[in-house]
Amino acid sequence: MSSPPTLAKRVLMLGIDGLSTSFMRAPVVADNMPILSSLFEASATGPLWSTFPPYTGPAWTSITTGVGPGRHGVFGFTDHAGRPCSDTTVSVPRLWDYVGSAGGRSIVVNVPMTHPPRPIDGVLVSGMPAPSAEITFPPRVASELQSREYIVDIAVAEGGREGASTLDSLAEMTRRRGEMAAWLARSQPWDLYAIVFVLPDRLGHPWWKQLVPGDGLYESRRAERVRRGAQGALVALDEAIGALLETLPQDTAIVLCSDHGFGPLHADVFFDLVLAEAGLATAGPQTGLHRALARAGRSRPAQFAPRALHRWARTKAAGPIEPQERRAWTTPPYESGVRLADSSDEELRQRVTKLLTDLRTPDGRQAVKSVTRRGDLYGGSRTDEAADLLCEMVDETVGLHNGMHATTPWVSRDHLPWGTHASEGVVAISGVPASRRLEGMAPDIAPTVLGLLGLEAKGLDGRSLVALEPDLTPVAAGSHAPPEGEPAYTADQEAAVMEQLRSLGYVD
Repeated sequence: MSSPPTLAKRVLMLGIDGLSTSFMRAPVVADNMPILSSLFEASATGPLWSTFPPYTGPAWTSITTGVGPGRHGVFGFTDHAGRPCSDTTVSVPRLWDYVGSAGGRSIVVNVPMTHPPRPIDGVLVSGMPAPSAEITFPPRVASELQSREYIVDIAVAEGGREGASTLDSLAEMTRRRGEMAAWLARSQPWDLYAIVFVLPDRLGHPWWKQLVPGDGLYESRRAERVRRGAQGALVALDEAIGALLETLPQDTAIVLCSDHGFGPLHADVFFDLVLAEAGLATAGPQTGLHRALARAGRSRPAQFAPRALHRWARTKAAGPIEPQERRAWTTPPYESGVRLADSSDEELRQRVTKLLTDLRTPDGRQAVKSVTRRGDLYGGSRTDEAADLLCEMVDETVGLHNGMHATTPWVSRDHLPWGTHASEGVVAISGVPASRRLEGMAPDIAPTVLGLLGLEAKGLDGRSLVALEPDLTPVAAGSHAPPEGEPAYTADQEAAVMEQLRSLGYVD
């Protein structure tokens, strides 16, 4: 790479999916992750606010592009047609594209939305979702992954059905990713190293209330068993971070960041039921069997039922729904939106907005804080691919959920240990001069990383979180999106991606 004025010769972007300050303060985490704690103590730290909604796909894409969803085109794990998103969905350059255009080399490991792998100046190991065994560039790196029995991801959906074996699998996945990461850092030349570890997110979805103090479920015997079982995975993550840090030359800056935070999930609002009651969707016949299955799916014993049985019961509980019979529908979980069959129908838009703002909690409080048109929230050429209406709940512990597999719109999750995404993630920067107190947004990471390397990409939405050297070298990179109409996946691969997303609870 060229030699502009730089604050660092190399930058490690250390991504930790779902990491939050409340997670780090939990005794089971603090007691088993001293390396991560020490890294934070030696860094400038603060909140990193996620995209809206705070969701893995759009947030990591904003972190690695420096722009919002309206420009990069990723609003969730599926697009406006319900098909899975991929690296080819992203219509703007990523960090490693800019670094490559400046003559540098990158190592990219497990960043979400980087499959299928594409040529870069360096090494790329795709993150989830990954429907095939081809996850590396160059392809020869795959043999090293195979010899180390590398694991891309472990399916962990919300629910107490996950047991000790899942915690052991998460530990093994993390351990193997750490071994691979350290090997790449030692064996490959690089200027940028971007890696994402996913453990906090995978622990948070099924076990948050049992891992982090603050809920009555934390005191249960089952929670004690979960915390004991999670220790191995937490140690594995801490050791993986430590092994990677040991490989770094002294002139390396570290930018640690998370895509979103985490917190308890107290309830879901099944807004499609409200739409059906208003005559804007057809729920199908709700027989006694449908209602019984919906109630059974929310019961305590259902936590321990096989995932396949849950899926069957959910489908049967919903009843048949024909797409042509709906004028509006809720987006998949975590996307926090509603789509309209006719985006130009202003009367329909106002009607759905009123239905949302009229939602109340069981004790009569307002459930929805605001309803925003996509054009008022996002800017860019891809904005029209977003949901028509974006819904911010008064309380982030309440989710907007799609589907008809419930007996009432408001479904309490208080009896379950589940967690959900929160907008406040974390950022920590070390190895360069920085204010001890930081605060930023997801798109700020890309210009920060580029600036530390002495590079500047014009026109990004984000800003650097640290003071940079003057006279940065301008850098540009072209779009890597495929020709219009060219599918990212075959039909079999698309089906495999959707199954992965279902297993993680991201689509129904």
